[in-house]
Amino acid sequence: QDGLGNKNIDIAFITDKNHKKHLSDIFKVINESGVKYDVIHFGACRVNREEK
Repeated sequence: QDGLGNKNIDIAFITDKNHKKHLSDIFKVINESGVKYDVIHFGACRVNREEK
């Protein structure tokens, strides 16, 4: 984040064009970070993997 947003909200973008990521991968990273969240909102969008 650019520091201008809400300090109580973390936003993560997964942008690996070569590999599919599963929600379980995201939760693994969260658990490894040690940060505890009361609420997690999830939104997904489809990307064109053929673009290089």
